[in-house]
Amino acid sequence: RRSSDLRVLCGALAVILAIGCLTGCQKSNEKKFETLSVTFEDGKTVSTDMDQETVRKNMADPPYNTLELQDSTTDEWTLDYGLYVDYRNDKVDAIFIASEPNKTYSTSIGVSYGDSVASLKEKLGNPTEISEESTDYQYGFILEEGRYTLFNGTLEDFFQQGLADQQGVSFYMVSFKSENDKINSFSVYKLV
Repeated sequence: RRSSDLRVLCGALAVILAIGCLTGCQKSNEKKFETLSVTFEDGKTVSTDMDQETVRKNMADPPYNTLELQDSTTDEWTLDYGLYVDYRNDKVDAIFIASEPNKTYSTSIGVSYGDSVASLKEKLGNPTEISEESTDYQYGFILEEGRYTLFNGTLEDFFQQGLADQQGVSFYMVSFKSENDKINSFSVYKLV
């Protein structure tokens, strides 16, 4: 009887350890990033962690155009980079890059201009949402404790989580557009 009890106890312990191991593995599979940024071929970088002054210093040249609205400001470097940066309360709220032939860039999340859609999905997994035309791929990111975590789930789940009152947590949507199966534009904007 003792050996039978010991086997049951060892079996239960093995199951508990396996569950713990699998849970730990699942957590380690989360994709986390230090920032959401874009870097152009000449080394200029714009990040969601910057303020307007830092962006302008990094870009070296002043914006081609600045649009002031009641609660936001937009700097445009359209001629050289196809770049638009929106600010709210002086902090970067959105970054948008229009498709510009011969203007290459890379992102801090491992996707670059000209990458294939298959490569995008290999690097980031399945999108949170895909447009009806299958040319726009959106990914949700959650900023908590200084790190951006890629959200795994549906767009509805992402928005529901974003609507919940969570102190110290911000939600971002990253979008890649493609043409002829190649990534040609990138944007990131803060939801909450």
